[in-house]
Amino acid sequence: MRTLNRFSVCRCALGLLTIGLLLPGVSAEAAQGSKPRLAITKITANDAVVRQAAGGNDSTVLTQIIEGTDGQLMNAMQQTRKFELVGRSDLDAILREQDLAASGLVDPADPQTARQFGLAGVQYVATVAIDNFQDITARATLEGQFGPSEAERRTIQLQAVVRIYDTTTGTMLESTSVRLDESATNEIITGAREDGRRTNLLIGDVVAAFSSVAANTITDSILPPKVLAYTMGVISFNRTAASGVEAGQIWEVFAPGDELIDPDTGESLGVEEISIGWARVTDAGS
Repeated sequence: MRTLNRFSVCRCALGLLTIGLLLPGVSAEAAQGSKPRLAITKITANDAVVRQAAGGNDSTVLTQIIEGTDGQLMNAMQQTRKFELVGRSDLDAILREQDLAASGLVDPADPQTARQFGLAGVQYVATVAIDNFQDITARATLEGQFGPSEAERRTIQLQAVVRIYDTTTGTMLESTSVRLDESATNEIITGAREDGRRTNLLIGDVVAAFSSVAANTITDSILPPKVLAYTMGVISFNRTAASGVEAGQIWEVFAPGDELIDPDTGESLGVEEISIGWARVTDAGS
């Protein structure tokens, strides 16, 4: 789903607005039709989290979440269509292909043969580090019409820090904490045979939710949502349900003002954001 699909919100205290008041927020990159280049490093977990998971026999679950999110996050970022993604987490595979091409075993005249010293640079690097992980299972015996049964409720709690850096200056542009709390239940009838754990499906749910939240965090930090059009009281902006937008949400609308300069350091603090009203989402696409 492309994030530029049109969806509308109804006016709610916007007053008299003109399209010229809202559209200056469109970035120069968007106006030129170019995309910022982004690399996402391999997802990691703090040493203390790894030791805790190993002590509680949860290390396999933690590994599944890390490895699953590593691939799903790249997929979620690609679906935004807002970045050129560079495969830093898969760099070993790329370098092996370049080494093979340089070994003399591959036709050097083939225009599709890999070339060394041509890796794309990136403007931004995003890192994701898990700093808290809990896999909790509560069990109970239920009395039913056909006898007792065993029920379990499994909860996976996850917390991570997403950081985004400017690769030229090394400056950290954003640092955001991401938290998830997902649960699933399962009932096992006494005498019934069940191999495996049905609640393992929860791991896939956590991976999907974690990837989506992290992708939205990275996207919104580098390219904040922007108004595309304002027509007859209806606003269209470049986010859809795929970006976590839901009908009924209330969004605050800002107009960009003048650039703010720190008088002590001369550093640019970005542009002033002037609140001009609120809008309710009526259609977030699909």
